[in-house]
Amino acid sequence: AEFSGTSPAICTSLWAAPRAAPLTRYRPFYDSERRAARNRAAETGMILKNAVIHVGDGDVFLGDMRVSAGKIVELGKALSGGEERDLSGMELFPGFIDSGNFLGAQDMAYFAKDYNENSHPVTPYLDIWHSLDPDEISLQELYKAGITSMVASPGNEGVLGGTCAVVKTCGRNINALTVRRDAALKVSFTSEVIRVFRDKGGPKTPMAMAVLLREALART
Repeated sequence: AEFSGTSPAICTSLWAAPRAAPLTRYRPFYDSERRAARNRAAETGMILKNAVIHVGDGDVFLGDMRVSAGKIVELGKALSGGEERDLSGMELFPGFIDSGNFLGAQDMAYFAKDYNENSHPVTPYLDIWHSLDPDEISLQELYKAGITSMVASPGNEGVLGGTCAVVKTCGRNINALTVRRDAALKVSFTSEVIRVFRDKGGPKTPMAMAVLLREALART
């Protein structure tokens, strides 16, 4: 039996099916067979066969890839020894890295812009990691477009906005997402700095921004 939609009547009739006529196509997600299959896949890995593989260093070849415990462990030809999936006619790429965005710190519901502090134009001690919401990152589903990690960055409204973090684009919590904290220091020489701080006693020209940057780097 199959159904679609969320009608209470449909759901009631589904779950009220008599024991004598069970819904044979319904299987719990965490039943013993699927759990065993996942365990076998984790032990032996999966081999993706007959794909055009882009290694990432410029090398491209027709071959196989072995994946185990969520990681690429081997590339080659005629690999064997695990569950196989034929990818003939398809191409495999390394996970793409988005080199800088604010996803995870925007509060998509209210657009709070948690990536911009705006209390001072020089805040190198701030860490974007503390503003990241793992649910917001995962809901973007960037991994479906091949982007498996990204550099989360403070915004452009400070000369020194704080440190960046490298994170995965899908994970259970912020610790599972994190690849590296303090990966870079965000510097901004844009008009956004002047727009935000010229009426707060901050820089009004690029010359003033350069002075602030030199002084901050000399102290750091």
